[in-house]
Amino acid sequence: MLDVSRGLEALLSPVSREVFLKEYWEAKPLLIERKASCFYDGLFSAHDLDQLISYSEMSYPTIRAVQNGKPEQSLAFARAPLSSDQLVNQITAAYDLYADGYTIVLSGIQRGSRQVRHLCRFLEAELSHPVTVNAYATPKGSQGFSAHYDDHDILILQIEGSKHWEVSPPHNELPLEWHPPNEQDQLREPYLTTMLEAGDMLYLPRGWNHAGRASEAASLHLTVGIFVYRWADFIQQAVRDVCDKDIRFRRALPPGFLKEGTPSEFLREHLKELLGALESEADAGAAQSTMARRLLRRSEPTAEKRLGEINSSSEINIETDLEKPAAMRCQVLPVGAHCSVYFPGGELRMPGKTTEALRFISEREGAFTGRQIPGPLRESEVLVLLRRLMKEGLLQRSAHPPASEAG
Repeated sequence: MLDVSRGLEALLSPVSREVFLKEYWEAKPLLIERKASCFYDGLFSAHDLDQLISYSEMSYPTIRAVQNGKPEQSLAFARAPLSSDQLVNQITAAYDLYADGYTIVLSGIQRGSRQVRHLCRFLEAELSHPVTVNAYATPKGSQGFSAHYDDHDILILQIEGSKHWEVSPPHNELPLEWHPPNEQDQLREPYLTTMLEAGDMLYLPRGWNHAGRASEAASLHLTVGIFVYRWADFIQQAVRDVCDKDIRFRRALPPGFLKEGTPSEFLREHLKELLGALESEADAGAAQSTMARRLLRRSEPTAEKRLGEINSSSEINIETDLEKPAAMRCQVLPVGAHCSVYFPGGELRMPGKTTEALRFISEREGAFTGRQIPGPLRESEVLVLLRRLMKEGLLQRSAHPPASEAG
């Protein structure tokens, strides 16, 4: 059973996280052949794929069918909202297209899979970059996409069957979203040719061209997409923060500045002035906090047993063992006389005197009781806070309370 709480370490085994980040991250592909078909057991399966297709009411483009690089054009998959007839027709169409050699693609399966969602949240906590997962089911001997590159890093996890991959170096290192795709005649000589078997993994930095074809066995693989925050994104956030404070950045460029013959010396001097102001006024800590909140806001909630926790929240006392749900992360920031708590799926505005308690909970690993919470809150106020956090999905009763200390 794959332990998703180990994040990157679990997916890379037996390669260490340190070796991966030093030698491969953003630099070159990493192929891990394990000879262990059950390596990803418990993460995802063909049965899970069937469940998503049949019961999750996916609509286009979350569900797609592709063959030899050409998307299905038959309107088999409708956009939301789906009528009952459309849903039935769509389920039938998915299996009919698969039988005809099309690859079925399900995007963002972390929305409907508990284990995959937990994997995404643990990876995001470790990497500080957004993570999403797509599933690809390819019939034997078929190809879905032609050779292409992605503008995000990917980990290809071969779940069932096998797939032949050909990988070639990038023309444009670490491409951006708006860079044009490579034409087939622009592809360079293969850097790597391999057959991924169940349990294997292939890491590709963004920009590396790749194409896969199922072998004599049908293939099911997951692609873990890491949508990195770049230095350009960090600088952009710092500029936005400075714009809020410095009106010079919000002023319009001179009327007619694009006309031919307009002197550019003024623009150069003004740009130099603003870059100097940016250097002195930019706050790296503020930009870091804003990007952390952005990452949390885009994440799907990971709370489980939510109804039960809401129902029983009034029954807890100061000695009740509590813990954050698996993969739950949160950020606590003072805002004037209050503090804000950001977490997957929500945001809370709380009285300032709860800040110390909330930071304790945010940083705490494992179970704790209200008695352990530091700060100025009275016992009755601690209980009010804990019950509120249970209702919001940030806390739950611990299934594994710590053993009592001897003596």
